[in-house]
Amino acid sequence: KKLIIVLPIMGSVRFAGEHYTHILTSWGGNTEFNVLMLEDTRKISWLKELRNSQNEGEFLNWMRVASIAIKNYVVDVRKLIDWAETQPEIDSLNIGIIGASISSNLAALIMAVEPRIKAGVFDKGSGNFADLFSYSEQGEIKESRKLVMKKFGWTREKFDEKIRPILRPVEPINYAGRINSKRVLFLSARYDTWIPKFSIENFWNALGKPERLEHKTEHKTAFLLSLTPLGGHYADFKIYNHFKKSLR
Repeated sequence: KKLIIVLPIMGSVRFAGEHYTHILTSWGGNTEFNVLMLEDTRKISWLKELRNSQNEGEFLNWMRVASIAIKNYVVDVRKLIDWAETQPEIDSLNIGIIGASISSNLAALIMAVEPRIKAGVFDKGSGNFADLFSYSEQGEIKESRKLVMKKFGWTREKFDEKIRPILRPVEPINYAGRINSKRVLFLSARYDTWIPKFSIENFWNALGKPERLEHKTEHKTAFLLSLTPLGGHYADFKIYNHFKKSLR
């Protein structure tokens, strides 16, 4: 069977990953996909350590730790694919990946550097981790940023200037040209404040404007519409059919 790798929303509930898994294994009596749902065991954000840093050097060191953690996550998934290739029940020539929110960034990065992944669904994320740290209005990220800026006397522009070079090697947007836009389904929320709007648009354009489904609401409500009957299962239908047509 074809394989879909489902990434968890890092530091959040399991519901999204479990929902994707259910749709991909049960929709319409489907029997053509194997699904590997990863557990949320790899820490990548380090927000507590970042905001508790006592000086600029400590803060930047923790940001480097976050960058390395993202790189290690990618390596882990590539090792998982190595294992999958040895399993007789898995069609290793037809592998897809899906991630939501910040894990959408991870899914995009993994697809960009791993040629064995043939299709991806990027659900309400972007292609730039620095944009999230510097401009997201999500509560914990925003408060952590404000605390660090006040502590070190930085403007938001200075904050961004400090972190962007550290995260540059793991930014999906820098590798967008390696991704076949025809094999991507891009989901977004029109009034998202967790994922900066400019970051969403920049990544969609960098990918070559792949097929897009946009919910006319904000980040969390968009997931309710995507993952529950409130949205009429329209997003579920699109995700299922995207993998069905992209993996042959």
